[in-house]
Amino acid sequence: MSVEDEQLKDLIVLTVNDVAGGVVESNITLIWNMYADKGKIANAPRLQYYYALKHAIQVMMGSVRAKVNIVVGQQKAEYSSQFTNLKSMLDDTVREIAKIEKEARVVRSPAIAALTNVNPITPNSDPRTINLPDPNDRQLRGDPLLPTDRRGQI
Repeated sequence: MSVEDEQLKDLIVLTVNDVAGGVVESNITLIWNMYADKGKIANAPRLQYYYALKHAIQVMMGSVRAKVNIVVGQQKAEYSSQFTNLKSMLDDTVREIAKIEKEARVVRSPAIAALTNVNPITPNSDPRTINLPDPNDRQLRGDPLLPTDRRGQI
C-alpha cells in the first residue's frame, strides 16, 4: 500500500511538532506544492517529502527564533533548546536529501550525442596571419573525408 500525499503532509506536521492551526499546519499544502517538481524525479523516492520537511523545519525555526527563554518562579520555557533541536533536525534532513540526490545522479542516463556543429573554414584575410594555416582546415584536424595520405599534412 502506498502512502498518499495527505498522509505525508500530516506526517510533516507531526514531525515538526506543530499544533492544529499552527504556522506549518495551516501552510502545509502550499509548502508541499512548492516542491511538486521534486516528486517527479525518477529514482529519487521521498525527495518531495524531504524538501517539504526541510521547509517546514525552517518555518518552525523562524517562529521560535523570535522567542526568548523565560524563567518565572519554578516555571521556565527554554526556546533555545527547541531551536537547537530544530537545527539538528534540519541538518539530518539536508543530509538525507543529499544522499537521495546522489543516488539519483548515479543511476541516471548520461546525455550523449554526436557533435554536429563545426566552425566554417574561412579564407584568411588578416594581413598579420596571411601565411598561417587555418586551425579549422580539414587537413589539419585529420578529417575522415580526406584521403589517408593527406591527413595531417600542411
